Amino acid sequence: MLVESLAEIDSASRADALIDVEADALVDSLVEVDVLTLLDS
Repeated sequence: MLVESLAEIDSASRADALIDVEADALVDSLVEVDVLTLLDS
């Protein structure tokens, strides 16, 4: 039982970490687009 609970927590935290990484990448690409837009104008 305990092992199952730990595995669930582990996979949940892995999913959270993945979401964080994707969010960071999205923010980075948005910032790059902003910079390019500023340079173009």
